[in-house]
Amino acid sequence: MGNSLLRVLGLLCLSSLVCCEHTEDKPELVLIVSPSWLSPGASVTLRCEVKPPSAGWAFYWYKAVPDISQRNYRYELLPDSIRGTVEDFYIIHGQRNTAGYACRAGKGNQEYLTDYSEQKIVWSQGMCAFL
Repeated sequence: MGNSLLRVLGLLCLSSLVCCEHTEDKPELVLIVSPSWLSPGASVTLRCEVKPPSAGWAFYWYKAVPDISQRNYRYELLPDSIRGTVEDFYIIHGQRNTAGYACRAGKGNQEYLTDYSEQKIVWSQGMCAFL
Protein backbone atom coordinates (compact mmCIF):
# COMPACT_ATOMS: atom_id res chain seq x y z
CA MET A 1 0.00 0.00 0.00
CA GLY A 2 2.88 2.39 0.76
CA ASN A 3 4.37 1.78 -2.70
CA SER A 4 1.02 2.50 -4.39
CA LEU A 5 0.67 5.79 -2.57
CA LEU A 6 4.20 6.81 -3.54
CA ARG A 7 3.52 5.94 -7.19
CA VAL A 8 0.32 7.97 -7.23
CA LEU A 9 2.06 10.94 -5.61
CA GLY A 10 4.94 10.60 -8.08
CA LEU A 11 2.53 10.56 -11.03
CA LEU A 12 0.69 13.60 -9.69
CA CYS A 13 3.95 15.52 -9.34
CA LEU A 14 5.09 14.48 -12.81
CA SER A 15 1.75 15.39 -14.43
CA SER A 16 1.75 18.81 -12.75
CA LEU A 17 5.24 19.51 -14.10
CA VAL A 18 4.26 18.49 -17.63
CA CYS A 19 0.99 20.38 -17.40
CA CYS A 20 2.43 23.62 -16.13
CA GLU A 21 5.34 23.62 -18.53
CA HIS A 22 2.93 23.99 -21.48
CA THR A 23 0.47 26.45 -19.94
CA GLU A 24 3.06 29.14 -19.47
CA ASP A 25 1.79 32.51 -20.69
CA LYS A 26 3.37 33.97 -23.77
CA PRO A 27 5.42 37.07 -23.11
CA GLU A 28 3.99 40.44 -24.03
CA LEU A 29 5.69 42.53 -26.70
CA VAL A 30 5.80 46.30 -26.56
CA LEU A 31 6.70 48.13 -29.76
CA ILE A 32 8.27 51.57 -29.39
CA VAL A 33 8.72 53.84 -32.41
CA SER A 34 11.06 56.81 -32.45
CA PRO A 35 10.23 59.35 -33.65
CA SER A 36 6.50 58.80 -33.97
CA TRP A 37 6.15 61.93 -36.13
CA LEU A 38 8.74 62.62 -38.81
CA SER A 39 9.51 64.58 -41.93
CA PRO A 40 9.38 62.66 -45.25
CA GLY A 41 12.68 60.90 -45.95
CA ALA A 42 13.75 60.69 -42.30
CA SER A 43 14.69 57.46 -40.51
CA VAL A 44 12.58 55.78 -37.87
CA THR A 45 13.68 53.23 -35.26
CA LEU A 46 11.40 50.40 -34.17
CA ARG A 47 12.25 48.77 -30.83
CA CYS A 48 10.57 45.60 -29.55
CA GLU A 49 10.63 44.94 -25.81
CA VAL A 50 9.84 41.49 -24.41
CA LYS A 51 8.05 41.56 -21.05
CA PRO A 52 9.10 39.93 -18.82
CA PRO A 53 12.62 40.32 -20.22
CA SER A 54 14.53 37.21 -21.25
CA ALA A 55 17.40 36.38 -23.61
CA GLY A 56 17.61 34.38 -26.81
CA TRP A 57 14.87 35.96 -28.90
CA ALA A 58 14.88 36.59 -32.64
CA PHE A 59 12.77 39.58 -33.69
CA TYR A 60 10.49 39.84 -36.71
CA TRP A 61 9.38 43.21 -38.06
CA TYR A 62 6.15 43.86 -39.93
CA LYS A 63 4.45 46.64 -41.84
CA ALA A 64 0.66 46.88 -41.70
CA VAL A 65 -0.76 46.71 -45.22
CA PRO A 66 -4.43 47.40 -45.95
CA ASP A 67 -6.52 44.41 -46.95
CA ILE A 68 -9.52 46.11 -48.53
CA SER A 69 -11.40 42.83 -49.10
CA GLN A 70 -11.34 42.14 -45.35
CA ARG A 71 -11.60 45.82 -44.30
CA ASN A 72 -8.62 45.23 -42.10
CA TYR A 73 -4.83 45.01 -42.19
CA ARG A 74 -2.43 42.19 -42.84
CA TYR A 75 1.21 42.16 -41.82
CA GLU A 76 4.09 41.88 -44.28
CA LEU A 77 7.61 41.06 -43.09
CA LEU A 78 10.05 43.90 -43.61
CA PRO A 79 13.25 43.28 -45.61
CA ASP A 80 16.10 41.61 -43.70
CA SER A 81 13.58 40.26 -41.16
CA ILE A 82 12.67 36.94 -42.79
CA ARG A 83 15.01 34.95 -40.55
CA GLY A 84 14.60 37.34 -37.63
CA THR A 85 17.09 39.80 -36.20
CA VAL A 86 19.17 39.30 -33.09
CA GLU A 87 18.85 42.99 -32.28
CA ASP A 88 15.66 44.18 -30.62
CA PHE A 89 15.57 47.21 -32.92
CA TYR A 90 15.08 47.83 -36.63
CA ILE A 91 15.84 51.07 -38.50
CA ILE A 92 13.80 52.15 -41.51
CA HIS A 93 15.71 54.65 -43.61
CA GLY A 94 14.00 57.24 -45.80
CA GLN A 95 10.41 56.72 -44.69
CA ARG A 96 8.15 59.00 -46.73
CA ASN A 97 4.61 58.01 -45.74
CA THR A 98 2.57 57.41 -42.62
CA ALA A 99 2.60 53.68 -41.89
CA GLY A 100 1.76 51.14 -39.19
CA TYR A 101 4.23 48.61 -37.78
CA ALA A 102 4.27 45.61 -35.44
CA CYS A 103 6.83 43.11 -34.18
CA ARG A 104 6.95 39.48 -33.08
CA ALA A 105 9.59 37.47 -31.28
CA GLY A 106 10.54 33.83 -31.66
CA LYS A 107 12.79 31.20 -30.15
CA GLY A 108 14.08 27.95 -31.55
CA ASN A 109 13.95 28.65 -35.29
CA GLN A 110 10.33 29.87 -35.12
CA GLU A 111 9.22 26.85 -33.10
CA TYR A 112 7.88 29.30 -30.53
CA LEU A 113 6.44 32.61 -31.73
CA THR A 114 4.77 35.28 -29.63
CA ASP A 115 1.65 37.10 -30.67
CA TYR A 116 2.05 40.32 -32.62
CA SER A 117 2.75 43.47 -30.65
CA GLU A 118 0.17 46.20 -30.66
CA GLN A 119 0.42 48.10 -33.93
CA LYS A 120 2.10 51.52 -33.76
CA ILE A 121 1.75 54.24 -36.35
CA VAL A 122 4.62 56.39 -37.53
CA TRP A 123 3.16 59.66 -38.76
CA SER A 124 4.70 61.50 -41.64
CA GLN A 125 3.99 64.84 -43.23
CA GLY A 126 3.92 62.90 -46.52
CA MET A 127 0.95 60.99 -47.84
CA CYS A 128 -0.65 58.21 -45.85
CA ALA A 129 0.49 54.79 -47.10
CA PHE A 130 -2.41 52.78 -45.72
CA LEU A 131 -5.49 54.92 -46.17
